Amino acid sequence: MSAWISGARPNHHKLSPCPPGTHPLVEHSRRADWCDVSLGLRAGGVPAERYRAILRRFPALGFHRRLAGLALRHAWRQPLRPFPMLRL
Repeated sequence: MSAWISGARPNHHKLSPCPPGTHPLVEHSRRADWCDVSLGLRAGGVPAERYRAILRRFPALGFHRRLAGLALRHAWRQPLRPFPMLRL
C-alpha cells in the first residue's frame, strides 16, 4: 500500500502516463481522475455507456462547477503559473 501512496502524490493528476515501475493503482487512479474531470471525454478505456451508468450511481453534485471556479480563480490570481499537471 505504501508504494501506491508514495506514487500517487506526484503522478495522479498528470496528463501523461505514469513512469515505468509506478504502482499499477496509481495509473488506474490517474485515468479515473481524468475520466471524472473530463466528463468522460478522456475515458481511459471506459465505454461511454459504462461511464454514464457510473454517473447515474454517483452523481457529480457540483464537482465540475467547483473545479471551474477554482481554475478561474487560480488563472486570475496567478496567470503565469499553470497548474502542476500542465507544467512540462
